[in-house]
Amino acid sequence: MSADDFIRNNRGIDDGKDLPEECLRSLFERISRNEIKMKDDDLSMQQKQSMNSNRILGLDNILNIVIRKSDEDEHMETSDDFIRHMQEQFKEKARKSESVYYAATDVVILRFMVEASWAPMLAAFSVPLDQSDDEAVTALCIEGFRCAIHITAVMCMKTHRDAFLTSLAKFTSLHSPADIRQKNIDAIKAIATIADEDGNYLQEAWEHILTCVSRFEHLHLLGEGAPPDATFFSFSQNESEKSKQAKSAGLPVIRKKGSGRIQYAAAAVMRGTYDSAGIGGNTGTITSEQMNNLVSNLDMLEQVGSSEMNRIFTRSQKLNSEAIIDFVKALCKVSMEELRSTSDPRLKLNAFCLCFLTANFLIC
Repeated sequence: MSADDFIRNNRGIDDGKDLPEECLRSLFERISRNEIKMKDDDLSMQQKQSMNSNRILGLDNILNIVIRKSDEDEHMETSDDFIRHMQEQFKEKARKSESVYYAATDVVILRFMVEASWAPMLAAFSVPLDQSDDEAVTALCIEGFRCAIHITAVMCMKTHRDAFLTSLAKFTSLHSPADIRQKNIDAIKAIATIADEDGNYLQEAWEHILTCVSRFEHLHLLGEGAPPDATFFSFSQNESEKSKQAKSAGLPVIRKKGSGRIQYAAAAVMRGTYDSAGIGGNTGTITSEQMNNLVSNLDMLEQVGSSEMNRIFTRSQKLNSEAIIDFVKALCKVSMEELRSTSDPRLKLNAFCLCFLTANFLIC
């Protein structure tokens, strides 16, 4: 556009009158010397220039790789020299990297990180713990479960917390005591530690903790030779029928380990899956090998000790007002499940519930 065109286009802009021609020519000259541009235009031009330069540099790099320069041929007579040269170029490019590292200051970002990685972490902890008996491997997996449960519980990520806690509870193998190994004992200890350290954040997950406590106490009493709580309930079958079942199940193998174990050891062996609440889930034939494994595994439970489980209840007074409600609800629910069992009713958690209520009433 010329100066005359600029003057002609701006006629009548002063309330129907024309501006002085000298003013318009001066304005045109200033605009011509310093062109008015939008910022987006500058950015788009810079991006286009950078893209063009990158394309040129990329093409140049490809040509340098495919068609070596004559002076490089003199210095690279072997493929090893060429590989070494390419490694040096990559290292040099890495040193000139302009990538930016952003330091997170808000803990909320942890929630999104867990949501993106919880499933791979669950698999990474579960598969080695299930397939390996190496102490170092199993210890790391159990520690991973503990950390994952702590993070998800503190951040109120209920679904993720329950996924990790349920998996760890299954690895206690308390629902299948004939298969207990050292790593399962370590998982039981981890459950007790989680209850002690993260009790204020477990909410509904207290049910999984107390279910493990119930099963542990049942097996612990059986290991000590004490008669289980089922002896205090009346059953339809008479004593002769019970003795026949004991003999047919091959229970004399366990007789030398204590008379209190003979009558009810079969019920402990015939455990089902974790979801079956550990009560008569398997009705198959009991082998002598299973009975021998049960006897040795009951002795392994002495590594935990009943005092560690009792500590969960004695330290419940440290729970906050919301956590104590969740604890009592879970305690009542698991106690009812113990009593509803038709084959193996138990009273242990009911006794704990009574002691717990009595202690808290005295404190109040």
